[in-house]
Amino acid sequence: MLKSFYNLKKTLVQIYELKNSFFEKNISCYLEMINNREYCIYFIIGPGDDRLILFLSFGSMSVKGSSIFLTDIGSNSTLILEKRNNIDLFVKKGFKLMHGKYFIYVDESDSFTHKSILDINGESEKRKKKVEDYLSLINSDRIPLQLGVYDNGYVYLDININFNFRIYYLIERKVFLLSEGKWMKDGNKLQLYDSCLDYYFLLLIDSGSLISVYFPNEINESDRYYLVKNGLYAFIMR
Repeated sequence: MLKSFYNLKKTLVQIYELKNSFFEKNISCYLEMINNREYCIYFIIGPGDDRLILFLSFGSMSVKGSSIFLTDIGSNSTLILEKRNNIDLFVKKGFKLMHGKYFIYVDESDSFTHKSILDINGESEKRKKKVEDYLSLINSDRIPLQLGVYDNGYVYLDININFNFRIYYLIERKVFLLSEGKWMKDGNKLQLYDSCLDYYFLLLIDSGSLISVYFPNEINESDRYYLVKNGLYAFIMR
């Protein structure tokens, strides 16, 4: 018998799967909530020992009434889930690929599945130090921005001349959209507004690359995004 939402504190880890997420048999998306204090959302691609695991979002969490607030370490954005039918979770605010969908209860466990790979508290402390260093580099100098497609591992950023952007995973040559919206530039700051999250991501423009400050990013990857396709666009100075 499934335990009620209000008894979640009695178990260590609750596991959910994103419903009807990608219509791909070999790709699934899971949420694990750990001690009602931390969470992790991840992809599993492929079967058995050959599977690939990609960490989409992880960080701290809090529960207020029927709402669950997830604070993503990489982007510093807040995802909001709402309890429905006592056990499943509706994504009220989240990344594009999950927004308006349900995480369906699957199981519970006495340990975090990926604790040998991901130390959430440790990642949080490392991120705070990096962000502090990056924010000290912000300036108003007129530094050029090359438009086009940038990547960092499986995560891609496409910024175009119409001031639109897309952030997406490219998995097995298929696009899984995390975010889209409008971008703006001020000095060496590149801000990307996501309407689903009502939030501005932040990158710094550097010579030949972009540095992610508040941005969804895969674990164990560099904070730098490098241009892979410029689309023959001009540089933007402003």
